[in-house]
Amino acid sequence: MANNSGVNLDISNLSVGFSIGGGTTKITVTHNGTGNRTFTGQQAIVLTLPNRATDTIVGYGDYSAKGVILVGTGAGTFNALTVGADGTVLTAASGQTTGVQWASGAGTTYVGGVTSWTNVTGTSQAMAVNSGYGANNASLVTLTLPTTAAQYTVMRVQGVGAGGWKIAQNSSQNINIGNQVTTTGVGGSLASTNANDSIELICTVANTTWAAMSGWGNITVV
Repeated sequence: MANNSGVNLDISNLSVGFSIGGGTTKITVTHNGTGNRTFTGQQAIVLTLPNRATDTIVGYGDYSAKGVILVGTGAGTFNALTVGADGTVLTAASGQTTGVQWASGAGTTYVGGVTSWTNVTGTSQAMAVNSGYGANNASLVTLTLPTTAAQYTVMRVQGVGAGGWKIAQNSSQNINIGNQVTTTGVGGSLASTNANDSIELICTVANTTWAAMSGWGNITVV
């Protein structure tokens, strides 16, 4: 517990007393009755609860890193699980001490199709699966498909700036849109015609083949 003045400690429904104290010159108070006890002066606090001598109190230091999650181990203890890499999801994993781990989001169904949006103000952007992109530049924004993509992962593109957008491909990739398909490889692409055109793509064959699920505008197929 932090040494802050004005902190209210409420411990209720104890059949026996409790003690509060801390430091080399701690003051220990045991209260077995009713009524309030007020402590002035700042000192470290140690709580010893009846029949709970082995319990650990979570403190600020347990959250010293951004994104840390405290996870139980099933053995009366907890571990501090550090945040996973961008795009990973917390997944059940019985082989882990905590029973969970950070793992790739491939194969996961996301509400709304994507987990995040990137406002692209430059003229180029490498795309990532399960992500959305706003093409926000007065010049053409070229967005390149990811080289690695699991089946049924998705991406969205929305025109924002006047320059519009173009989806470029890598070797062996193509995109199906209605009854049309782009040229396989780096020579193929999809492009907007108007500033506010949009499209949503889903990977139908891992790494290589994409299909348009929805969109708006007159899309140019190359």
